[in-house]
Amino acid sequence: MAENDTLHTDLTNVQPVKDSVFVPEYVQKNPLEMSSNTQNVSCRQYIFTLIKDSELKQQERLTMFKEKTYCPKDMKMELNIYQSPSNWIFGIFIFIVFSLVMFLRFAGAQMWSFLAGCFSKNQIAITTKDGTTIHALVLLPIVFILFPTITFLLFGIIDYYDFGKYAFGYSNALDLVIKTPILLWLGLYLGLTIIYFFKILLIKFFAWVFKERKISNYYVQIVLNFGFLAGILLILPSFFVIYGDKFYTEICFAVMGILLGLLFVTRLLRCFFVIIDTFKFSHIYLFFYLCILELLPLIVVGKILFF
Repeated sequence: MAENDTLHTDLTNVQPVKDSVFVPEYVQKNPLEMSSNTQNVSCRQYIFTLIKDSELKQQERLTMFKEKTYCPKDMKMELNIYQSPSNWIFGIFIFIVFSLVMFLRFAGAQMWSFLAGCFSKNQIAITTKDGTTIHALVLLPIVFILFPTITFLLFGIIDYYDFGKYAFGYSNALDLVIKTPILLWLGLYLGLTIIYFFKILLIKFFAWVFKERKISNYYVQIVLNFGFLAGILLILPSFFVIYGDKFYTEICFAVMGILLGLLFVTRLLRCFFVIIDTFKFSHIYLFFYLCILELLPLIVVGKILFF
């Protein structure tokens, strides 16, 4: 046999023996040794060594981040405070549903008349006593149904888009409100209440200036009726905004946005139709009101939230 042959034993003339297993031995030279000493190894060990030597060495890849952030060993992962709904949130939803049931149980006729007034001019005339007053009972579903559901919508938007981080650092009180979910919810509810009723007072102020109390009563009653309807329609989507996963949250945002948009446009059309058809009121005044009290606040809020 030649010196470079790796087979140590000639197996060409070997006859197999019953119940015997032959494991050939191979000669492997150690390339790290300068001498010509050889080492007998089994076939299994030879193949294992050959495969191991042929593997590519792991190389460190360049990181996709410009800077590496080192975390302390005692660091623990915590859930977002807004993404772990507490019992008080569920309690508010129970209170909303309970309030709706009580209103329908003890003042069902008035509640259905408010809902019908969204689309019936005659029902508006009956509810407002031909424009002489505003039915104050409709304020209860506004306060206990509409405002909480809209607040949960704003609460979910702040959480989903992480708007809270832009408000940190201005004051300690504001930081405390943002970091505490219940304080944030109460702050949103209080702010929404002030803005909503300030708008109603502004309408009544313009009515006093232009001596159009009857028209303002019609308009305000329609606005409140549509607010009641919006509160009912938004209960279920607002629940999924808080308790649904990310996929359902995006769907609920879309549904609530479409509902609010449709109700807003429908309310404007109904208000203008009723007022113009009933009182033959000036189109210029209505356009002025539309720009000042309806479109301008939406533009300001949209600029603050999304731009």
